Amino acid sequence: MPERTRGSVTVTRPRKVARFVLFSALILATTLIGGEATAQGDDNSTLKVEVLNNGLEETWASNGKPNATTDDSISGLVDLLKAQKKFEDNTKNGFINQDVLTDGWKPSLEAYATSDDLVYVFGSMLHEILSNMTFYGADFLLTDVLEIFQLDNVVTADGIMNLMEIGLPSRDEIIVSVRETGILEDGLSEITRLLSEQKNLTELSENPVQAFVVLLSDLLRDTDNRLWKDVSVILGDPLGPALIPILQSDFATNATQDPAAISQRANEIFPRLLNHFRAFGMKNLLYNPYLPSPCLRDDERACPSYMLGEEGEAILLNKEKVLQGEMSEEEFGRMFQEALFRYVDEPLGYDELPEFVRAILEQVFNERTEAMVRALSRDNPPEEKEVEVLESLSAGNYSVEIEKDVLASGFNARTAICLANVSAAMFEFPETTSAWIEGLGLERVGSAFPLAGDLSIRAAVFVDRTQNAVVVGVEGTPYIQTYFLRGLFGWLRNIVQARGDTFKYPCKNSNTSLCDEMAEKYPDPVILNGFAPSSSAVGDYLRPALEKAILLLQDTDGDGDDVSVSTGRFRNAVPDKPKLYFAGHSLGAATAKDLYIGALLRGYNENFSKVTLYSSAGPVTGDTKFQQMIEEMTALTNSSMYQLQNMYDPVPYLPIIDDVDKGHLTALYDHRNDSLVMAEPLPDFVKAPSNIDLSIFAYHSIKSQYLPLARSLVAGGGEDCEAICQVGICGLFKCKDTCSGVL
Repeated sequence: MPERTRGSVTVTRPRKVARFVLFSALILATTLIGGEATAQGDDNSTLKVEVLNNGLEETWASNGKPNATTDDSISGLVDLLKAQKKFEDNTKNGFINQDVLTDGWKPSLEAYATSDDLVYVFGSMLHEILSNMTFYGADFLLTDVLEIFQLDNVVTADGIMNLMEIGLPSRDEIIVSVRETGILEDGLSEITRLLSEQKNLTELSENPVQAFVVLLSDLLRDTDNRLWKDVSVILGDPLGPALIPILQSDFATNATQDPAAISQRANEIFPRLLNHFRAFGMKNLLYNPYLPSPCLRDDERACPSYMLGEEGEAILLNKEKVLQGEMSEEEFGRMFQEALFRYVDEPLGYDELPEFVRAILEQVFNERTEAMVRALSRDNPPEEKEVEVLESLSAGNYSVEIEKDVLASGFNARTAICLANVSAAMFEFPETTSAWIEGLGLERVGSAFPLAGDLSIRAAVFVDRTQNAVVVGVEGTPYIQTYFLRGLFGWLRNIVQARGDTFKYPCKNSNTSLCDEMAEKYPDPVILNGFAPSSSAVGDYLRPALEKAILLLQDTDGDGDDVSVSTGRFRNAVPDKPKLYFAGHSLGAATAKDLYIGALLRGYNENFSKVTLYSSAGPVTGDTKFQQMIEEMTALTNSSMYQLQNMYDPVPYLPIIDDVDKGHLTALYDHRNDSLVMAEPLPDFVKAPSNIDLSIFAYHSIKSQYLPLARSLVAGGGEDCEAICQVGICGLFKCKDTCSGVL
C-alpha cells in the first residue's frame, strides 16, 4: 500500500454481520445500501465515471485504496458500470420487474466498487457458489430443502443447475442486481416480518426444526413478497423468470398445506441438512476466493501473526494441511468446531454442537427479541429533511448545534472528533491503523492486545507526548466482510453471552478502597458479559500498557531508552500526571466503557490527572444498578463519561430495545433539528424515514455516520476533506483531522 499522508482516512466498511442458518438476517449488523451511477456508451466503449469528486482516479492513484484486492481498481469500476448500464437498459425495455427497484435516497455506484463492501462481497460470493454448486455442496443443501417440502416433484437441484449453466449472470451483473434490488435489506425485513407474525418466539427456540419449518413454510406461501422477486431478478434468464411460477404451482402450494407431514420429513432430514450446511461452510472457508478471511490466507499485511494468537495460528496451519492433502476437509471442520467451542467454553461450558445451537436460539427467540422485532417492523413516514442531512454529510458541509446542557457537562467537540477517529481506525487493517493514528499525531505503545481471547476484539494504547495524554482505543466487533473468522467468532460470542450475569468486582486486584465501597453499596449489579473484557486482559495487557505509556511520557529525550515496565504498582511519583482517555465504537464502545469501569475500580485513575470516556453507538452494558454504580464512581473520582448515539441507529438500544436509559452523559444526534441533545433516557427507537434507501443498520456506521457527524459539531469540520463518494456508505476519504491541542 502506498505511504499515506498525515490525517489519511479510509473508505468505510459496513457494520458487523452474524452468520447462522436460522437467524443471520435478524442480527445482520451492517450497512446495506443501493446507489446510482451514470454510464455512457455501449459495452465496448469507454465509460465515463460520474462521481462526487472528479478526481477519484487521481485520489486512488496517489493514496491507494485500503484493503485493496486486484478487483479494487478503476478498470474494475468500469466493468461494474457496464453491468449497471445493462441493468438500466433491461429495466427500460421491461425485462426487470419494476416492483423490486428501490427509489429512495441512496449513494452513488462507486461506493460499491470496493472489495470490502458487503454488497460487493455478497454478490461475488453468491456468483462463485452458483457457478460451482456441486463443488461447494450447495446442491446437497438445495436437495434437502426440496425434499422436506416435497418440491423435488416439481424441480430438482440438477434441473436448477442446468438452467444456471444456460444463463447465469456475470459476477458484476449479480453485484449490480444485489445493489439495485436491495435484497439484503429486503431479506432482513422479510425475516423480521415473519418473526413478528409468530405467536410465541420462545417456543421456536425449544424446537429448532419446527422453527425452520414454520418460517420457511410461511416464506414459500407468500410468493408475492419482494424477496422472491429480488431473487428472480438476481438469477437472471432463464431461471429467474421461472422461479415465481414454480412457487405458485399447485405442487408447491400443496407442499405447504400439510404441516404434520412437513415436520415429520424435516425431523428425518434436518440432521443431514445440518451436516451438509457444515460441509458447505467449511468448503467456502477453505476455497471461496471472495470469502474475506485474510487471516486464513496468511496475509501478513492484513493479519499479522500477533493478531492470530495460538488459536488462529492452529486454524491457519490446519488449513494449509488440507490444501496440501495432509488433512481431510471433515477433520478441518471438526477442528474448527472445537476451536469455536474453546472460544466460548471458559465462561459458558459448551461441549456439544446441539447445546451450543440451543443456547444461540434461546438468545435469538425470546421475549426480548419479540420487542426488538416489533420496533424494527414499524415504518417511519418519508421525510425530505433526512435527504438534506445525508446530502450535507456527503458534501462535508453539515452543521450541528450542541445543546447547552451538553456543553455544560464538559463535552468537547474537538476531543470527540479526535477520539472518533481513533475508534474508526481500530477497525482497520494494522498498516492502515498505524498510518491513521500517526496522522492524528499519536504514538502507539507496543502492539494491540486481545480483550477476551486470541480471536476477540483488540485494544491499543497511544500517547501524545506534547499534551501529556494517554488514549486507549478499543476495536468493535471485526467486520465480518473483512475479517470473516474474527468477525464470526466475535458475533457468536456476543450473542451467546448477551444474557446478564452478576458483576464481579475486582477488589482483590485493586489498590483503592473505592472498589470495596461500591461492592458494599451495589452488591449485585448485572452486567452483559458478552460485551465485557476478561479480567485477565485488564491485568495482563491493559495495566502494563498504561504503565509503559506513563514511562514513555516521562522519557525526557523521547528515544524510549529510559522505559521499563514495573511489575508492581504504577509509579505514583509523577510530577505531572497525564490524562487518560478511553474510546470505542459499537461493541468497542461497550467494552471501552467496561475498561473505564475496571480502571476506576482497580485504582488506575490515581496515576492520571483525569479519566474520560468518549464512546459512540454502544449497546446496553448492564442493568440499572450497574449504571448507578458507574455514575457514582465517575462522580467520586472526578472522571467524565460521554456516550454518543445517532438517530435511527438501533444498536444503542440492544439488547433490550425499550425504555433504554444509559444515564449521564448520553447525547443524541438529532437529525430533525440539526442538534446534539441530551438523551437521558433515550427516546423510543424509530427507523429511518421510508424514503431513505439504506439498511436499518446504516446509521450505525462510524465512518459514514458518526465520524462525519462529529466533524459537524465544529464549524467547517468536514470542508477540508477529499470526497471519494457519498456518505451513505463510504464517507469522506481523506480529512485533516487531528488530536493536536484537543486532549
